Amino acid sequence: PFAQVCFVSQSQQTEVIENTLCPTWDQTLIFSNIEIFGEPEEIQQDPPNIIVEIFDKDQF
Repeated sequence: PFAQVCFVSQSQQTEVIENTLCPTWDQTLIFSNIEIFGEPEEIQQDPPNIIVEIFDKDQF
């Protein structure tokens, strides 16, 4: 499987981990040039969502 991670307007994929139903990723994804508008206190109270979707490479 692999994971697709979406944050604000950007999306990245992890590496594929073969032959497992319980993957663990030890990988860092860097999202560059992210702009988040608003007051820091508001952003801290209601931060943007991070969406993580898991896919099977064989079924994608």
